Amino acid sequence: MSSVQIAANVVKNLEREDYKLLRVFASGLEHHETLTRHQLVGYSKLHGDIVDYRVKGLQEMNLINKNNRGFTILNAGLDTFALKILAEKNIISGIGKPIGVGKESDVYEAVTDRQEERAVKFFRIGRISFREVTKKRSFA
Repeated sequence: MSSVQIAANVVKNLEREDYKLLRVFASGLEHHETLTRHQLVGYSKLHGDIVDYRVKGLQEMNLINKNNRGFTILNAGLDTFALKILAEKNIISGIGKPIGVGKESDVYEAVTDRQEERAVKFFRIGRISFREVTKKRSFA
């Protein structure tokens, strides 16, 4: 299942606090790949127990991942956050099948409340280019 499909399945089930944490992760990407629990509590201004509970749920839905330094947002988490913003602004009301999947982006069908067709492009900034890996890694 693609990250957009995961996002489409969970976007309506998340609570306000979940989106608040996803916003913290998304805005923190500019400076931090990984956020600690302490940073999540500080940036979100949520109580520590609420952060713990919500982070556990986001992990179970495969939107974030825990590593030895803290938590990182996955593509599905970013896609969920993006879909929520597009829905809140009434730009789209539903997402459909993929139109195209490429090296740097994925394009999906979408629909508005008035049943107008749209296309949504999800950029994959961090997607690995194996051609570049072989140039930069002596062991590849």
